[in-house]
Amino acid sequence: MWNQGYPTEENFKEDLLSKNLYLATEGGRIIGSVSVSFDPMPAFFDETHDPKKLTALLDKVSAKEEDSFLIPHRLMVDPMDQKKGVAGALISYLKDLYPHRLWIFAVYPLNQKAIAFYEKKGFLNMGRYLFEYGPVSEEILFCSTHTR
Repeated sequence: MWNQGYPTEENFKEDLLSKNLYLATEGGRIIGSVSVSFDPMPAFFDETHDPKKLTALLDKVSAKEEDSFLIPHRLMVDPMDQKKGVAGALISYLKDLYPHRLWIFAVYPLNQKAIAFYEKKGFLNMGRYLFEYGPVSEEILFCSTHTR
């Protein structure tokens, strides 16, 4: 998922314009960031906007279209600040900010570090799932437990 073409400067500009970019700072220095979106269709099926694909995804995570979603993107921590709880603090902040949202997100299958992190944080690993974005579309689907 992280390659020469992704993420782009344009991705971050869009995050800033949408006001959905959250930063962790220390001493005026950015040490981590995460962006979020709220609509699973453009987040996962931007090419076709196929409602059947969205329904299948929501069925997989036992969700309904009327649920409120949170889709985190591009969680990253400066390498100098990794293993200091920065990513966990960003996740906790978002959980507090959006307490009743169902989290749905994808993780690159070879990113074992991220997979282990999200599992440790209590997210459910739903296995491989075929999305519609980027050169690699099969990712690991994660979701939170329901808070309805």
